[in-house]
Amino acid sequence: MPLFSRHSYTVDKTPPSAVARKRCVHSWYIMTTNRLLRLFDQQQLKTRKVLPRAIAIDEFKGDAGGERFQTNVVDVENREIIDILPDRKVETIEKYLRSCDTSKVEIIVMDLSKSFKQAVRKVI
Repeated sequence: MPLFSRHSYTVDKTPPSAVARKRCVHSWYIMTTNRLLRLFDQQQLKTRKVLPRAIAIDEFKGDAGGERFQTNVVDVENREIIDILPDRKVETIEKYLRSCDTSKVEIIVMDLSKSFKQAVRKVI
């Protein structure tokens, strides 16, 4: 779907509050449609990732971003990688878990890493 079709459909068919505010701005300042669409593209939408019932947290050796280890978060039941975190620090894991909806999480599989245990105990 072309970029403009996607946004035109959103603006014309389903206006959430942010779109409604942009419509008001459009009518007050007589803004071109292209300018309005560019403004929408610049907006960051805040979404919370919903973690599944069973997750696994483990580190692996890598070299991304100058760190020796990265952390992966996996959906155990569907065998899919949910996310890869840049390092295995407690703060990083806590921040990630706080950014997600953990209400459905019942099972957490992890090794004996102290950072994983600390982060999980603080957040979940």
